[in-house]
Amino acid sequence: MISNSLEKLDPGAELFYQKCTLCHVAREPKTYSFKEWKGITKQMFVNAGATEKERSLILDFLRKNAKDAK
Repeated sequence: MISNSLEKLDPGAELFYQKCTLCHVAREPKTYSFKEWKGITKQMFVNAGATEKERSLILDFLRKNAKDAK
């Protein structure tokens, strides 16, 4: 069940907070640039068991919300 705070997030954000912040990844996308996130997510996606579709949604969310997003 998704908590109330996650109900209004876009699919990429929801996946990021549900799957990718469980280990040691920063919970705030603005912590890193998108280039840094691309490096971080290589292993993060494996650990989270993210599918290709989920990976795409998460990367889109991170691209829009990274430290260097415009």
